[in-house]
Amino acid sequence: MKMKKIIILSSNFVPDQSAGALRTNALLKELLKKNFNGEIHVFTTKSKRYGMDLKKESFLTAKALLAEYDKLFIKRFWIPYLGNSIYASAFSYLFFFAQALPYSLLVRPKIVFGTSAKLFTAFLATFIGKLNNSKIFIDYRDTFVDNYFYFYRWSKKISLLMIFILIENFIFKNADSINFVSLGFKEALQGLNKIKKENCKITFFPNCIQPYFKKKIKESIEESNKEFKKSNFYEVSYFGNLGEGQDILGLLKNIKKNNEILEIFDKKKIQINIFGSGAQMKKIKKIIEEDKKSSNINKKFSNYIHYRGLIHKKNIAKEYAKTDCLFLQLSKIKSLEMVIPTKLFEYTATNLPIIFGASGFIKDLIGDIEGTFHYKQNDAKSFLKAIEVSKKISINPKKREDFLRNYDSSLIYPRFINHIIKESDL
Repeated sequence: MKMKKIIILSSNFVPDQSAGALRTNALLKELLKKNFNGEIHVFTTKSKRYGMDLKKESFLTAKALLAEYDKLFIKRFWIPYLGNSIYASAFSYLFFFAQALPYSLLVRPKIVFGTSAKLFTAFLATFIGKLNNSKIFIDYRDTFVDNYFYFYRWSKKISLLMIFILIENFIFKNADSINFVSLGFKEALQGLNKIKKENCKITFFPNCIQPYFKKKIKESIEESNKEFKKSNFYEVSYFGNLGEGQDILGLLKNIKKNNEILEIFDKKKIQINIFGSGAQMKKIKKIIEEDKKSSNINKKFSNYIHYRGLIHKKNIAKEYAKTDCLFLQLSKIKSLEMVIPTKLFEYTATNLPIIFGASGFIKDLIGDIEGTFHYKQNDAKSFLKAIEVSKKISINPKKREDFLRNYDSSLIYPRFINHIIKESDL
């Protein structure tokens, strides 16, 4: 009898700390628990974003997994870093495509599973599935085509949109099962329903929080009074991606040019901390550094706004414990109204006040969480008002726990894996 084989494709995998890498790792571990009697091949790229210590840690973790599961294979393909532009990303991704496609012919999988935010991984998974006559399962973490339209509709880059629409149509016409990580995607799905494969199953297994990490966050918060001396400032912190989809830079620029708000920050001892990395990171660091060097001695923007860098996942709970309030923001783009930020679940687990700038589906979802307060995206005055309200917010931990229970990875990921096993007759 021919051995059953699965290929899992994710452009990011550990040691990357992105949502896609963590989701892929969690789903892989869940699949391994099922004692699947066949080979599992993970196709991913070599990480370029982290230092040697983290890469060594990842190597040792992978080595331990490989030693325990003799039918697990992790294949990391090298791709060049050519920049953050859409053209650079597409060209560098061709290296992944050119290596993964022929390698899949050696594996000959029965199932291909691709988890994708930028469409390319979904396309590669679908292409490999078609080439090998495999069952195709796609996990959509973002509405790439919609995002692309809103970001580039006034740019020459809009000429690429038709190509991306054709790629998305190819995926929907060939995938056997497509999962969306948010119920908010239902609006985008209305048009795609007309072109999807006749028997294609649509599911909604969302992003979620892992119980061990939720426990770690709570323990760190409880220990904070023993380990950390709180500063004299009211600390308001952002953790996560620093891209155009969040536009934290836009918010900071509006704060910087409003002296009245900076005076209130000074009077009421408010401090903003930014943790993370992304396309806007360099610009955020630049406006802070330029302000430090300026001749404006009084009420300096850089006295109250601080970029703190990228925090390793294992240390992030301690940073949560040091802050008083958390904030998140999504740009005023219709497609981003559909997405649930993975950071939201961690924020909720802290039992700290959360202020947020968002609209549409996600605004309603966050607004229903205990201890949250909305502000207008990029509006400095509205942001300050939300901070003031956060000081008075009373939080019922039980209500927070009720929300998190609906997004527990120990419930959601097993269901997702069971769906794949059932639909592929493993």
